[in-house]
Amino acid sequence: MIESNRATIAAFCDIWPQVWQQQDLQPMLEYFTDDIVWQDIPGESRAGKQACIDFMMPFVKKTKYFRMEPRNILADGDIVMLERVDYLELKGVDTVLPVVAVFEMEDGKIKQWRDYFDLAMFERQLPAS
Repeated sequence: MIESNRATIAAFCDIWPQVWQQQDLQPMLEYFTDDIVWQDIPGESRAGKQACIDFMMPFVKKTKYFRMEPRNILADGDIVMLERVDYLELKGVDTVLPVVAVFEMEDGKIKQWRDYFDLAMFERQLPAS
């Protein structure tokens, strides 16, 4: 199960460029349980697939691309930790953001997802609005 959960998260990272290019979140949602809880720290959490769609679609439409580059993936039972670098274009600027994510898995799907990152580091890369 550990290797299966690890492989699931690696595959999840791989689909993001396709999701962005096609502006279709369905492939991403296939990795979630119906009662997924996703939180960007520092930020609010969202519960359920529809809440994830509602959060993501405006972001997808504002950006030209998004990709996750996994650095390290560690798994222990149903807990998977991912160190990654996110690359995206927002407001005409290419940005780079180191992130650590913690996933709690259930039956091979993501039940809880917490992303930890430095919001100030991200905002410093964007033009003043």
